[in-house]
Amino acid sequence: METVALNPLVQGVTHTHTPGQTILTQGRSAGETMSSILELSVEELAAALAKGQISALEVLKTYQARAELIHHACNAVAFWIPDAEARAREADEHLQRTGKVLGPLHGVPFTVKDHVMVQGTPITMGMQSLKKTGKKSGRDEYLVKAFRALGAIPFAKSTMSQLGMTIGGGSPAHGDTLNPWDTLRSPGGSSCGEGALVGGGATPFGIGSDVGGSVRVPAAFCGISALKPTVGRISTMLTRPGEYFVPATTGVMAKSAKDLSLVYSLLLSQGLTVGLPRIPPLPFDASEFSSSRKLRIGCYLEEYTFPKPCKAVCRAVEESTNALKALGHEIVDFKPHSSGVLPREMVWDLDASFYISAEPYNPSKQNRKQKSKEDIRSQVMPSWTDSDEETHPDLIGMFRPKEAYDSKDIHHGGSMAGSSLGYEQLYGKRDAMRERFYNAWQAAGLDALLCPVSATPALHVEEVQNAVSNVVTTRVFNLLDMPAGVVTVSLVKDSDLVPYDPGTQDPDVTRMAKRAVQDSLGLPVGVQVVTLPWREELCLRTMLELEKGFGFSAAHYKLAPLARRSRSLGAPPEAVSRL
Repeated sequence: METVALNPLVQGVTHTHTPGQTILTQGRSAGETMSSILELSVEELAAALAKGQISALEVLKTYQARAELIHHACNAVAFWIPDAEARAREADEHLQRTGKVLGPLHGVPFTVKDHVMVQGTPITMGMQSLKKTGKKSGRDEYLVKAFRALGAIPFAKSTMSQLGMTIGGGSPAHGDTLNPWDTLRSPGGSSCGEGALVGGGATPFGIGSDVGGSVRVPAAFCGISALKPTVGRISTMLTRPGEYFVPATTGVMAKSAKDLSLVYSLLLSQGLTVGLPRIPPLPFDASEFSSSRKLRIGCYLEEYTFPKPCKAVCRAVEESTNALKALGHEIVDFKPHSSGVLPREMVWDLDASFYISAEPYNPSKQNRKQKSKEDIRSQVMPSWTDSDEETHPDLIGMFRPKEAYDSKDIHHGGSMAGSSLGYEQLYGKRDAMRERFYNAWQAAGLDALLCPVSATPALHVEEVQNAVSNVVTTRVFNLLDMPAGVVTVSLVKDSDLVPYDPGTQDPDVTRMAKRAVQDSLGLPVGVQVVTLPWREELCLRTMLELEKGFGFSAAHYKLAPLARRSRSLGAPPEAVSRL
């Protein structure tokens, strides 16, 4: 009999396996068995698998069936991973033969964002040009390999937005991905498929990536949790060759902060980074995560939130602070924009430089010049793109002049009018901004920061093209390279549906925000938790404290979304029966 330590953070919690044991699903109907598996937390699922109460193959088939249902409704699966069933059978055979598990996540299935390599499956990055090649990855990305070493089994690749460059869920390769809570709305992006699958209870956890909110926005829109770590803690990524200005990173998405904490603790506690030169050997700090010391937590509502937060978001932040206060933590105002430490205009100025262009410097060129669809396509699409590759309306919208991009910095490329001239000065400005923010944080004695992750609930699919300005709410913490997580804390209530002023003069943005609030009853609302670089454990601890304080839980596996599809990219979704 093998004794398995499941969670290194929970002292004395062990699970034993007796070969041939099958308890959990005995005497249940197929539907009851499916529900009993889907309702388990990651810890409970791993424990049941380790004890032999359920088989890895049974769990996999249950999640495959649920993922097929969510995919039918939401268009969330890019590719099924062909060897998943063979891996599940191997896990079951190993447990039966040896009485030992393959790792602490033995037999737990998970999903992976399209552009993360999984051996034997394609990468499209949402591009029809890549999908047509049919080329398959020859190896696993490090993070996939690490989860396999923990015993977990990848079973599907999820959809992503075109080139990962929007906070929507659409691409020419796979069409528009929809939100399982309301298939008229976007699940958020660019990790849209992961948001829909995790949010629809179709996977225990998944791998996404984040360069501007790409794990956090889907988490907020789909009622789940996610953590964007410090760049380099679990991975390093380049969105394009040589691009380190606004750094990107992979991140884990899960149904709850509890599940998320377990997955990260295992990922960082097993010595899986040994031999990876660019990943620091920084093990999970269990003492920091488990500490009972009271925290000093900063809070703001509007500093970098665009447009202005709606009532549901304001209530979620207020109730979150009250819950943390009830647990004995101290809440203080932190106003980096209002106090001049890091004005929002500076963030926009430098954030826009992420889209720096190779055009020659021309000081007479107007930054707010309207670009045509053809102009945008020629400057955004990679050279390998087929000439007939369609540009998604959300991606075109990213480069339309909006009020927040009204920058006077001649070197930035927010409207693709910048140049490579002065790029080193921009890096200097970015680093100075980081230093100012960190210094203000330390002067205030903060452990963590609580703030909105989105100004509204999930956006309508056809309105995402107007959301370029919304990204500042999350992307400021990519620019500052700080761990930032999302916890779902509430659902929209009747009392939240009051007249709402988004506080903008842009008619498209105003309509987008107001429509997001209208008819949003019952949609999830999340908050964002931020800590200083390399303090992921403290970020997760704060997220878990918040989740415990609220007592909020969502039965994701009970969602029954109406199957819809968009007739064309970015168009309003229609019921499948009408198409």
